[in-house]
Amino acid sequence: MDKKIKVIFGKNSVKEALLSENIKADKLYLPKSWVDPILTEIRKLAEKKEIPWKSADKQKLDELSFNGNHQGAVLKIAERDYASYEDLLAVPKQRREPPFFLGCFQIQDPHNLGALIRTADGAGVHGLIIPKNKATGLTHIVSKTSSGADAYVPVCRVNNLYETVLDLKSKGIKIIGTCPFEGINYRYADYSGPVCILIGAEGRGLDRRLLSVCDEKIKIPLMGQVESLNASVAGGLVMYEAMYSRMNEQLIQRL
Repeated sequence: MDKKIKVIFGKNSVKEALLSENIKADKLYLPKSWVDPILTEIRKLAEKKEIPWKSADKQKLDELSFNGNHQGAVLKIAERDYASYEDLLAVPKQRREPPFFLGCFQIQDPHNLGALIRTADGAGVHGLIIPKNKATGLTHIVSKTSSGADAYVPVCRVNNLYETVLDLKSKGIKIIGTCPFEGINYRYADYSGPVCILIGAEGRGLDRRLLSVCDEKIKIPLMGQVESLNASVAGGLVMYEAMYSRMNEQLIQRL
């Protein structure tokens, strides 16, 4: 069965897609003229990989990018496959690191998912797990918001996030869930060893079943009047706290 065609747009997203070995590009669209050196670099990357490129006026670029902020670069690609659960589990083994996953419960805003993927790439997360139902998938907005990080961070889409989390627990992976109203300060959590951090849906957070299987619940202290942070902001804080904790752990092990 042929894969569906989707688009990536925006200079950074297109550049990262062309640099990645995981994305199969179909055609590149660029303005009829430009002076931007990044667009020149993008064209050269496409030519090096023998990807055809075509000049297009602004109206065509707007149409291809669904009126998004394309910055003069639109890339048609074969829709990237989601990582299988087995492939996801293999990533930390290949890197010889304890597993570090992010589970996203019913994140519906593609901007939030894209931002989480971008941060996950920076924090060294081995992959994301998202549910198929009531959640956004890997859309063109996710790709744009992630600035191309979706080309590098595996995303596994599962039928039932709860059952997947139970399986992770059975494999010795600690489950840490974010919760606005209970748990310890996120800076004091134990992120050592194999871990999966759960981020809740916008507005409602994690459901009761997922909270019931968490080995540790964490919260981010808030000094203002708003009761919770944006999902991608909360996820970013926790992922980087975990990253620093894990880096210190590895340093101690080497001493």
